[in-house]
Amino acid sequence: MDGENCTSLKEFLLLGISSNPVIKVTLFTTFLVVYIIILVANLGMIVLVRTDPQLHTPMYFFLSHLSFSDLCCSTAIGPRMLVGFLIKNKSITFYGCALQFLIFCTFADSERHVQQRLFLLFLLVYGITVVANVRMSLLIKVNPRLNTPMYHFLINLSFCDVCYSSAVSPKMLADFLSEHKRIPFDLCAIQMYFWGTFADVECLMLAVMAYDHYVSICNPLLFPPLIFIISMSRRLCTQLISVIYVEGLVNSAIHTCCTFQLSFYGSNFSKIAHFFVHFLCTCSTL
Repeated sequence: MDGENCTSLKEFLLLGISSNPVIKVTLFTTFLVVYIIILVANLGMIVLVRTDPQLHTPMYFFLSHLSFSDLCCSTAIGPRMLVGFLIKNKSITFYGCALQFLIFCTFADSERHVQQRLFLLFLLVYGITVVANVRMSLLIKVNPRLNTPMYHFLINLSFCDVCYSSAVSPKMLADFLSEHKRIPFDLCAIQMYFWGTFADVECLMLAVMAYDHYVSICNPLLFPPLIFIISMSRRLCTQLISVIYVEGLVNSAIHTCCTFQLSFYGSNFSKIAHFFVHFLCTCSTL
């Protein structure tokens, strides 16, 4: 009795959005343009990453695979949907539907895996940055032989590196795991201010240390005039570092105020690229 009532499903009937020919042609043209843009954009990204030696970094390696996943995910559905707008027999076989669903879920899930891998990669880099700089600072503080002006500058350089990374990395890591990748306007301004401050301070600190090495190379017998004066006065060393921090705070405040006085086109939301990631990856290739 049960065997007589069993039926096997062979195909699905796709109803479509509308039977109006004008609407169908309009939808076909619209989705065809969108699909072509997706194909060209992702293929261009893959070719660019593969051909440019400067982009042979882990970040762009993941980005090329993300483009490939996006391409396959769109191709799993796009062509069949476009054909459905033009033919009268809007049906798909049971196994064809299962295969389409399998391919779509595979590459859609791979995109989530790419986000997770990027999260782990940058979490590892951020963790190494924090641990290395903290250990450097503790080593200089604990070892009495390293209590010299040069290592005093090095402690502040490590502190700037930690703050410089912490201004951007935590929010970036959170975005890898979040579906809503948003940041409030005020928080974005604060992030840019502190990022610019510690980036500027780090550059000035490196400039002072580089000048010290330059003097030691050019005048080995008279070296070190700058460090000698500073070593005679701890107060002068602190004042020099304070001037560097003040200059960084003021310079970053000017740049941040000028940036956020610009008029942002759009409604309450503006889409911006997370250019810090691109900037860090570009610097790593230099």
